[in-house]
Amino acid sequence: MKKFNSSFGLCSILFALGSTLLFAPSQAKGKEQQTRGAYRQQLDVLLSENNSPCKTASDCEAVGVGSKPCGGPTEFILLSKSTRSKVSSDFDDLTKMITQLDVEANASEGTMGACTALKKPDLACNSGSCVKASAPEPKK
Repeated sequence: MKKFNSSFGLCSILFALGSTLLFAPSQAKGKEQQTRGAYRQQLDVLLSENNSPCKTASDCEAVGVGSKPCGGPTEFILLSKSTRSKVSSDFDDLTKMITQLDVEANASEGTMGACTALKKPDLACNSGSCVKASAPEPKK
């Protein structure tokens, strides 16, 4: 009879506890945890207050945020690389918190959904803003 390796189970529990603390900066500071919508709103404000315009599509990036029940992000945030570098720490904290809340909600609610993956969008720079590139017109 094989003996169960309890150190693996213990490591899993410690990892889960550690990642919860790692991804919950507001809780670690003694504040109440906010809702996903509140964190998403903070992210929007952070990006709008620190927006650096793009010049070309290569100045832009799409960052996956959130977690669908079957995996993958719930959305892509489009922003300029210079904006991201200006707010990288706060941006990373907020996107991790949003994703962690989605993971927890999916697990606790037993949420099921269509297992469709979002495709990372092609990007363009339009009037200084990073946007989804429009699809080319079909050839006739």
